[in-house]
Amino acid sequence: MFTDPRHVSVVLIHVDDVFRAFVERELSTTADLTVVASAPCGEDGVPALAVHPDAVAVIGPVALDQDGRAPLVEELRAAAPTAPVVMLIDAVETSAVTAALRSGVAGIVRRGHPTLGETIRLAARRVCVFDPGALAVLTASLTELPVNPLSVRERQVLACLADGLSNAEVALKLFVSRETVKTHVAHVLRKLEVDDRVAAVDKAIRIGLLASQRHTSTHRRTDGTR
Repeated sequence: MFTDPRHVSVVLIHVDDVFRAFVERELSTTADLTVVASAPCGEDGVPALAVHPDAVAVIGPVALDQDGRAPLVEELRAAAPTAPVVMLIDAVETSAVTAALRSGVAGIVRRGHPTLGETIRLAARRVCVFDPGALAVLTASLTELPVNPLSVRERQVLACLADGLSNAEVALKLFVSRETVKTHVAHVLRKLEVDDRVAAVDKAIRIGLLASQRHTSTHRRTDGTR
């Protein structure tokens, strides 16, 4: 929790020393914003945020890992779970924007934009603020989300497969015959373009058609013929 909503502390992390000093000067001109820590890299910034967990973290462009996530953002959120993170960007890049959003940033603003101070204030109040270009990228990415190719009944069968149920158990649960279940399973495998039940569940999780927490007991049955 922020102890004083009229004053916001800032932990600034940016590799550019000159720009970092410029931001510090700009923020120091306002009575309600104070840079309590300034660091050129996450190695120094993460511990600083842990010391000031009521601060807003303002960071520069971040490196992405092989999964397309922003490790620095996740490290900051782990060090201070309640601290909002605002990312400064030089230009809108789809991979960076989506990674930042996926990792949990509270705001994205262009480097040098005059609204940085107000973005920090809003982030401190738990209001998310995003650059219009970043929002456009997000909107475009939504149109590229995978369309679920499965029917309602096939989704129900897939969920049962993820729970490790046999065909007989699925039939009992869904009040259908075993042959009907067998047909649905075949349709699921064909539509997901996989060869077995485990692969179907794995792919469904990977492309977002199935919640990962379901993947708990699938491997105890692979043929599903019982």
